Amino acid sequence: MLMTPLSHLMSLIGIAPILGALIGLGVGVDYALFIVTRYRRGLLAGLDPMRSTVIALNTSGRAVLFAGGTVCIALLGLLTLGLGFLDGLAFAAAITVVCTVLAAVTLLPALFGVLGLRVLSRRQRRRLQADGPDHARSGSGMWARWSRIVRRFPAVLAAAGIAVMVVVSIPVLHLRLGFADASNDPTSSHMYKAYEMLAEGFGPGFNGPLLVVAQTQSAADRAALDRLDRALTHVPGVAAVAAGPAQTRPPAGPAVEVTQVLPTTSPEAQATSNLITQLRNTVIPRYTHGTTLRVYVGGLTATFDDFAAVTSAKLP
Repeated sequence: MLMTPLSHLMSLIGIAPILGALIGLGVGVDYALFIVTRYRRGLLAGLDPMRSTVIALNTSGRAVLFAGGTVCIALLGLLTLGLGFLDGLAFAAAITVVCTVLAAVTLLPALFGVLGLRVLSRRQRRRLQADGPDHARSGSGMWARWSRIVRRFPAVLAAAGIAVMVVVSIPVLHLRLGFADASNDPTSSHMYKAYEMLAEGFGPGFNGPLLVVAQTQSAADRAALDRLDRALTHVPGVAAVAAGPAQTRPPAGPAVEVTQVLPTTSPEAQATSNLITQLRNTVIPRYTHGTTLRVYVGGLTATFDDFAAVTSAKLP
């Protein structure tokens, strides 16, 4: 309900409600279990439901407020990327987290008032009634023992934690951003089978052709474009080149021609990204120098590659 009026203030992509729901489920279950666990512990210690609710909110509830604020700050960090269509995504997800936190500290305690001791299992209620409160329960258990160990050796365990994080983060040094193609789908899916059939019949590059779009202003531009089309067939990494008919904008405006370039490698391969860079920085400038010919490399594969490059440039 809040995302709908938000769409009148900024652009929201279609997956915003879905992403918001997924994040809301993730943090909502986590926050609710955090508070419910503390509430149940209070009941087992002999506190009445009202007192147990107050303690749960003063302890776990405060932690939920802090955690929710941290998540919102992290989500709004998307604004620093400067990509307009992601701004709406950040606000939509943050709104969901705020609503989830409010529900955890208002609706959930109200449900405690309705349920009372029924948040405990029947077995726990019978044991509480027969044996009385379990005051020692909060200080026992594996996690309680682990917390005492952490307090005894903070420096050693902090160093071990940092070492583990460094080891786990090593793959980031080889991280290459981009969009996965259908070759990553389950082998039983129709998308994967179609991808494999096309790759087998026409080559892996058929699944992600590049579109070389040219705008010609004169006969010299047209001649330069013809030379470029012929040169593209000899570029390493190009499997095939198919030039389409020129389209002229009335009245007698510049002609636009779209040439389809099929790489020898798959859309997500590093070699395909290298080919896009080579075409833009080396091949095309060589044949457009000294002319008014304007040539661009586009298509879905190039678009994803550009988006990955922009995102990488924004990262610290």
